[in-house]
Amino acid sequence: MKEYIYILKLVQRLHDDQAWTELDNQAVNDHFLRLKTDHESGKVLHVGRTLDAVNGFGQVVFQAENDLEAEAYAQSDPAVQNGQMTVTWMEYKTVFNNSINLPKKVPFKLTKEKRNQGILIAVGIFIFIFGTIIAKVIEESWNVAPFLFTLTVIEIIIIFISSNPLYRYLAQASSKKRNLIIFSLSIFVILVSIVLHIVFFNAYA
Repeated sequence: MKEYIYILKLVQRLHDDQAWTELDNQAVNDHFLRLKTDHESGKVLHVGRTLDAVNGFGQVVFQAENDLEAEAYAQSDPAVQNGQMTVTWMEYKTVFNNSINLPKKVPFKLTKEKRNQGILIAVGIFIFIFGTIIAKVIEESWNVAPFLFTLTVIEIIIIFISSNPLYRYLAQASSKKRNLIIFSLSIFVILVSIVLHIVFFNAYA
């Protein structure tokens, strides 16, 4: 994991205290809630801001796998998405630090993101086992020699397609939406597996 920093500045409109709307207040509340949650999970290492009312800025030091993930995280800040703050981000490195809350290596914690990745991988493994058993039955019943190997390779590909790209998105989704996506994905992969069984059986029978 690499360290990054993103810097937030309040938009000019909100320098006037009377200009704040209910939407502005809600977005900033969501901004602080996300930072608090991600700090507790270990993703965010440090949050702070200057006290200059005119030229002040906030800063968030966080961890990400690469530049693409870092940019996505900075841009997804609720206060940025809703137009209350502007953001710039860059790679960062902590040199000296006395805070026990900022370890050099954050201990493993089962975050929502890791949990969702595990669920999707488990779904993929289940589909692989399910498909392999059916393939073996068909192979033994109808003597379709190449069937099992070919289907196994294709279902391994399906596992990676279904488990890797979605887990970051699911980490940001609501619980109801996340469960619906996982259920839909499971049904989709099962249907694809059954279709593959039929197609390859007809091809090799």
